[in-house]
Amino acid sequence: MNTEGNEVFLDITQSYLKETYKGNLFPQGAIVFPKNGGAVLTNKRRILKYTSVVDLNTGVYISSPLIYNSFVNLIFQTIDFGQYFKGSAIPTIDRKTVENYYIGLPPFAEQQRIVDKVNSIFATIDSIGTEQSDLQVLTDDIQKRVLDLAIRGKLVAQDPADEPAPALIERIRAEKEALVKAGKIRRDKADSYIYKGDDNSYYEKLGAEIKNIDEFLPFQIPDNWIWVRVKHISSAIQYGLSNSAETHGNYKFLRITDIQDNTVIWKNVPYTQIPENEATQFVLHNDDLLFARTGGTVGKSFLVSDLKEKPVFASYLIRIQTLGVYIKFIKAFFESEYYWYQITDKAAGTGQPNVNGTKLGDLFLPLPPLLEQKRIVAQINSLFNQMQLFKN
Repeated sequence: MNTEGNEVFLDITQSYLKETYKGNLFPQGAIVFPKNGGAVLTNKRRILKYTSVVDLNTGVYISSPLIYNSFVNLIFQTIDFGQYFKGSAIPTIDRKTVENYYIGLPPFAEQQRIVDKVNSIFATIDSIGTEQSDLQVLTDDIQKRVLDLAIRGKLVAQDPADEPAPALIERIRAEKEALVKAGKIRRDKADSYIYKGDDNSYYEKLGAEIKNIDEFLPFQIPDNWIWVRVKHISSAIQYGLSNSAETHGNYKFLRITDIQDNTVIWKNVPYTQIPENEATQFVLHNDDLLFARTGGTVGKSFLVSDLKEKPVFASYLIRIQTLGVYIKFIKAFFESEYYWYQITDKAAGTGQPNVNGTKLGDLFLPLPPLLEQKRIVAQINSLFNQMQLFKN
């Protein structure tokens, strides 16, 4: 009964008997069901497609030829044997239970009409299910397209009054330099700088070395945008704690497994014990971005928000803290197809897929002016909300 293809009719089997078999044979159209053991509670019903033999754990009902067999099958679908079994250790359905079950019996022609109507309703339900599945696929495709347009500068119009992104990056670089001098962050020895040359090509400067990077940039962006690497807008890219999860401790301990569909049920997050002076650098703050760095969820991101307490994060997560940008735009980038193309390439390998902080920081990101970042996010939210209403 559990074999794929046998959901209504028992058609497929690997067991056969020789022609010399002298036992009971049950006719095509007989209704069979589990009558012994835990399978009784599954309420499975099937129709024999061929003359067959059944084992001792299977019950068989053969209706009168004066009753429409498909109608009897519908009746059996409505019986909950979980209410009628005997035995506490091994549930059993005996013959009298079935024989004495009352049913309402309409005329033969009405039995046929009932079956036809039920089949029509079920077909409609199946069609709705298929359409909903198709709608989900369509919605997912539209959302991907919206994000693609967003990071290419084609979702909202550019405003000449906006401060250009290159000026924004200059301010971010100055802020990072001030943090380095104050001893709050470390200087990145591999820090680089991307700029657009007079020839409209993009160049990256690392120390005294300057390279043309046009071949690595897959599409054109508006003139007031700038290509950057993720590390250029980050004040920190950091791994989490290697502590063990506990039922009690002084800090909530967020792990990859606690993040499902961009949501954390914080009351279910375990704890860990860590000295206060060591915990400070691992405490999460609103607007932190977390990334899964290994396994089947590698590359998935989570934007920390609405914190009611100060949790710390586990070692299989990477945290990025940004400077000077609208974090919700950056999160939208980390949902885009272009991001996934890059992260999949970075995580490729012969073993378990993984990405480290260096690889994450080296990803290319198209950056618009700050005010345009906010307009883009507002438009994304508006379109996504409309799609959700349409789905409902």
